[in-house]
Amino acid sequence: MAKTSGTPAERRQTPISESRADTVMAAMIVGMIVLSALCMILYMIGTAGHWLLDDAGRITSLGLTVYFVPWIALPLAVILMIVVLVRISIRRRRQSQQ
Repeated sequence: MAKTSGTPAERRQTPISESRADTVMAAMIVGMIVLSALCMILYMIGTAGHWLLDDAGRITSLGLTVYFVPWIALPLAVILMIVVLVRISIRRRRQSQQ
């Protein structure tokens, strides 16, 4: 491969789109984990205080939503973590080969 001209610091910089995508995915991961933690806490408080239950003692639709958000968000966060790690390792491998 042909070497590009410029200072070594200029050559080491990653393109804005790659680092921005990783930053967005990292923010999504943090957001999903925080949302899941809040839903878990809300579910515990809501069932203890009977806020998420109707008069017959069954869970309401809001309670079901709060219950199932962590079941969906946490696996998605793990998958996104794996995607970010693979992207970073591929980028570092390419940089080390140059």
